[in-house]
Amino acid sequence: MACVFRTTRLLPFLLLITLFISCKKTAEEASPEAISRFENIIPKADSSVVDGKAFELNEESKITIATEALKPVGQYLIDFLNEGTGYRLKLNTSDKAPASGIYLTSEGANEALGEEGYSLRVTNELITIKGKPAGVFYGVQTLRQLFPESIEKKSSDTIAF
Repeated sequence: MACVFRTTRLLPFLLLITLFISCKKTAEEASPEAISRFENIIPKADSSVVDGKAFELNEESKITIATEALKPVGQYLIDFLNEGTGYRLKLNTSDKAPASGIYLTSEGANEALGEEGYSLRVTNELITIKGKPAGVFYGVQTLRQLFPESIEKKSSDTIAF
């Protein structure tokens, strides 16, 4: 999936979502519901490309932050995911992106996006959210929109989106 979002709040806001196929393993096909969630993200995408593959969150998924400044956002995401899935995910810290899981970082963030802007890249192996801490928080809010509604209500074994 590739998208660019723009909205005006206090600062220009840009979101980039890209879903690429990894050569390492065969990705599960995204469900029609997952594609619909992507198409209905707020703010609306100016453009998007959907290739139909899905990232899968499971109990082995790693959630990693690049710096201590992102710890509150990372803990917020962990708490949300653990409550909604019943998993016992833990927060890791590393200045290098993991091979798989969810990675929150300020390194390499586009300065033109300002304090609240962020980029979000989704592959079938890794989700990366880049921005300043406020921007990463907004990126996590967008990521929440990509999960099925059931994550807000109950636990499940595997969540594909």
